[in-house]
Amino acid sequence: MRKVTEETVKAFFAGKEKTVGNTSVRIEGEVIKLLLHGNCIALRDIEGGPVQVRHAGWTTNTTKERLNGIIDHEGIDGIRQVKFSWKWKGGEQFPDGWTAVK
Repeated sequence: MRKVTEETVKAFFAGKEKTVGNTSVRIEGEVIKLLLHGNCIALRDIEGGPVQVRHAGWTTNTTKERLNGIIDHEGIDGIRQVKFSWKWKGGEQFPDGWTAVK
């Protein structure tokens, strides 16, 4: 895991705002958001609850790496790419919209 991912994932789950390069953690009201190039790719309620993830239309290696950092933290198999298509490591298609990690 790259250092930028490690630091922002740690901040995301600690509920602290942080910016490292093109990735930032922001708190808006009762929601913690992980943004990559300004696009929200993960969010959760500040009090806990399920983490929601999406690729926001950017199926890049960087997006996948940031999302896998979040997903791995939750102890779930992450995302892999098969023939230009994102799949959960379990094999099912990764959805285009928001999906709960747990």
